[in-house]
Amino acid sequence: MENLTNEELSKKMAMVPVMERWIKEIKALAKSRLEKGLDIPDYKLKESGNITSYNASKTAELLAESNFPISDFLECCSLKEAELVKKWAKYTDQKTPSAKRDLRLRCEEVITHKPKAKSVTRVK
Repeated sequence: MENLTNEELSKKMAMVPVMERWIKEIKALAKSRLEKGLDIPDYKLKESGNITSYNASKTAELLAESNFPISDFLECCSLKEAELVKKWAKYTDQKTPSAKRDLRLRCEEVITHKPKAKSVTRVK
């Protein structure tokens, strides 16, 4: 692969979306058939376990009864900006864009921004 020219790589990259769609469709078909109890040689459905989550407000109340420090509890929590903005907009009777700006201004000293992963995209 390292021997590919940039032009050859560009042509191959153009095929990636089609191949990804095809792979996704094949996986979905296999999963569907396995869920129906059909046999696909060398493949089976695998249980992937459970995701455990807690209702934050109810958990905070329960743990507060045991004198668990709220600061320790909050260190275990993460806030999703979209959800916080929605609640803040309702609380302050603002439209979402205004609420987002307001929150960012109020919390500018405690906000951290983490860049998303870079992705390769086609230039049109």
